Amino acid sequence: MIKNSIEALREEGHIQIRAYRDNGQVVIRVADNGEGMEPSEVARLGEPYYSNKSKGTGLGLMVTFRIIEVMHGKIEIESKKGAGTVMTVRFPAAASGEQGTE
Repeated sequence: MIKNSIEALREEGHIQIRAYRDNGQVVIRVADNGEGMEPSEVARLGEPYYSNKSKGTGLGLMVTFRIIEVMHGKIEIESKKGAGTVMTVRFPAAASGEQGTE
């Protein structure tokens, strides 16, 4: 997702990455001010071999979406052509006291 944001940036581009815990979920938010997408393009994200990039394979987000699904996560995508994209991923947070959660 971050790689896609980088590739969508223009000269004055920026990316904001935030991670936080919210209501028993871990939230990762990647926002950019890149090219943005039309709703029809957003709807096709994650389809095998679909890419907006001239050199894209269309497999990166497909694999990413599958990993999120296997980890019981959800992804939300907001995008506006010419204004950028925000991708928000939510995963169930591990219960406190489990190894690796500190």
